[in-house]
Amino acid sequence: MAIAIKGYGGEDSLTLLKQFGNRVWTLPEILLAPQNDGIFRVYSRKGTMFFTRYQIMRDVWTDPKTSRQLVEHFQGNLQLSRLELSVVALKSFYSRDRGFKYAGDREYALMGLLRQRPIINPDHTEFEAFAR
Repeated sequence: MAIAIKGYGGEDSLTLLKQFGNRVWTLPEILLAPQNDGIFRVYSRKGTMFFTRYQIMRDVWTDPKTSRQLVEHFQGNLQLSRLELSVVALKSFYSRDRGFKYAGDREYALMGLLRQRPIINPDHTEFEAFAR
């Protein structure tokens, strides 16, 4: 998988990648990306960096203890029930404060992790989106 980041001024690539990782929708994108060689290529103006999911979890995401369970689950090393997956994923989504447009975006992202196609209703509250 490839990630392209673009910064302005003197921001370093890891700072930009952390901003990318703090967005709600990037969590499922990383977790559900095809395994292929297991390497994520991050392209920036300063060059190319290479990360595994574990390195992204450790170095980029702000919640490595919670997100580790998600990485382990989607790598096939840990079996979480749907309820456990929902609780852990929501905890991880609520640690992110960027990249959402609607109140229910965190819950819609959870639907994606649960392999359900979310139908987004911009008028839904967080609770209404979760109840769906």
